Amino acid sequence: MKTASIKKSDVEKNWVLMDAQEQHLGRLASEVARLLRGKHKPTFTPHIDGGDYVVIVNAEKVRLTGDKWQKKMYYRHSGYVGGLKSFKAQDILNKRPQRLLQLAVKGMLPRNKMRSKLLKHLKVYCGPEHPHAAQKPVAPPPRLASPTPIEATTGASQDTPQQQPVSRSTTPPQEHHEPQLSGAHTSAAETTESPSPSSASLAQPPEAQKQTSPPASTQATERAADENQPQDKASQEKPSQDAAVTSS
Repeated sequence: MKTASIKKSDVEKNWVLMDAQEQHLGRLASEVARLLRGKHKPTFTPHIDGGDYVVIVNAEKVRLTGDKWQKKMYYRHSGYVGGLKSFKAQDILNKRPQRLLQLAVKGMLPRNKMRSKLLKHLKVYCGPEHPHAAQKPVAPPPRLASPTPIEATTGASQDTPQQQPVSRSTTPPQEHHEPQLSGAHTSAAETTESPSPSSASLAQPPEAQKQTSPPASTQATERAADENQPQDKASQEKPSQDAAVTSS
């Protein structure tokens, strides 16, 4: 896509009226500088004066936050040795309220040859009256800005319904159905499915296992009897062999 670049003959200038009453000095100056340069137009060209004329009224009612009326300083130098002079913001407001807005806008414009030309398109007046009624100034165009977090949340709650949280498991659980057997198959299935003694003992709780298992003393006597059993068999077989020898 080719970038549009207008010519001086194609520039259309409008007149914009702005009220400085209860407006912050810095925010108002930044908006005025944007209108003077023409950045609010789709045909903005940096090297062409394509902005509008801006008329500001009620310049003496501009606001500064905190202690800036006493702490914010403005300086001017005569060019000679020791010619530096400083002024407070309150002093400038008392003498020349228009000067505050002019200096604020001047500091927000590009520092080139166009700055002095753009400042001539700025008209600042004290009070609600101005001599530019013939030009029919209009209100400034709305600035396209992202909504605040509060507006975004309220708009989302009113316009769009709240989305329910989606579970991560997308596949439903599968149910296992065992086939029903009839006749002889049921008896075979019952015999195969009957739990073994070992599994039944494992399935029992620990307390039941302790009750069913024989005590340690009986286990010891059984082991001793098993060990002595082969010796008894050997002692029984030996007299029979001796009797066979004598008879022969």
